[in-house]
Amino acid sequence: MKKTNPTVYNIHDVKHTKIYISKRINKTGLFFVCAALDPLTGKSGKSFVIRPETFDDGTPILPPYGKKVIAAARQVAERLAQEHLTTVPDKHTDLEAFLLESVWKEDSPYFKKRADDGHVVTVSYVRMCRRVLELYFLPWSRERGVKSIAQFTKPLADEWRAWARTKAEKAGFRYHSTVNMAFSALKIAFDDAVELELVPVNVMTLFKTRRIKEAKSVKAVFSDDEIQRILAANWEDPRAEAAFMLAVTTGMRLAEITGLRRDCVFSEKGTIDVKWQFAESDNRRLCKPKCGKERLDVPIPDEVLKAMDKLKFKRKSPYVFYGTNDSEPIKVNLIYKYFYMAIESAGVERGKRTFHSLRHYYAKKLRQAVGLDLASAIIGHATVAMTKEYDTVDARDLAQVRDATANILQFKKAVGS
Repeated sequence: MKKTNPTVYNIHDVKHTKIYISKRINKTGLFFVCAALDPLTGKSGKSFVIRPETFDDGTPILPPYGKKVIAAARQVAERLAQEHLTTVPDKHTDLEAFLLESVWKEDSPYFKKRADDGHVVTVSYVRMCRRVLELYFLPWSRERGVKSIAQFTKPLADEWRAWARTKAEKAGFRYHSTVNMAFSALKIAFDDAVELELVPVNVMTLFKTRRIKEAKSVKAVFSDDEIQRILAANWEDPRAEAAFMLAVTTGMRLAEITGLRRDCVFSEKGTIDVKWQFAESDNRRLCKPKCGKERLDVPIPDEVLKAMDKLKFKRKSPYVFYGTNDSEPIKVNLIYKYFYMAIESAGVERGKRTFHSLRHYYAKKLRQAVGLDLASAIIGHATVAMTKEYDTVDARDLAQVRDATANILQFKKAVGS
């Protein structure tokens, strides 16, 4: 806890009472410890605390102090609080400006630093967090008159959380995830504020339970029979067909598939390296996979390798799934188009299932075959909540995975037949 040496103030209009006031800062924010000094002995009496958020609400009267002493002490504390706030650099004093300009902006100093440190930050994520703050935090902060970063203390954070929860419940239970994103966006911003020494502690880390409970969603997964029928369907585009086969036998995300380069495919070993994803929503650029996690030596069934080998001779693009322009891969909306056409052709009901549902299907099949830990390492999940960390994958593990993925394609007609 940061504190200053006590400053003695002579409050002349209250029987020459002398009061010492010490400025303190701890995890709850800024506050002042006050006490009167005995004019004869010089010892202090019982202390009392004044907080900036109670300036207008009054401070409880503690014996032996009267109303005039408390009011005078409050005036001094209020002046000291103003002096404290003015010590913060001007460009960071405004809470809204800090959130929207210094942190949650595509070219903000915070994300430039993150990129320099090798972290993956997509423009779409920045825009999303900025948007939820505009919807679920800034209207409240303007209404409450919270203008400075230092003013947003734990009591106000509690109040905002209750307000956001009520707003989410009125909008519908599914909006809880949006409020949770706003909570995370504030936590990230205040982490930066702590690092810049604008505040002593991140108030968003002081909650016992940070997230609002969300409705559990049942993931839409294809059945074995549906996968069999889609695999046997007539595909209009060989790139989309190969992408489907790759997704259903590796669990790769679509952005990772479109970002797959030829130099990451090792036909002789029967593996690929998942080192990149192509971010269409982030200035159409190649970047690290989600969570920054590369996956090396991912086993690929022979049928899938043959399907991808056929694509090599079509264009001179560095990407396996080439686009119209050799410098870029195929656009995801084209893969979606041919994927849904194949589903319709196979007589499979689409429902709420998307291309990403293939990842859920593969994860389910892999967990059944090799267990949770190994499945996590191969799929590339970041935490045990999604599956679990797995440190080493040996040759025997890879053989298990190869057998499991080959079985998924057991109904697939031979490529080229």
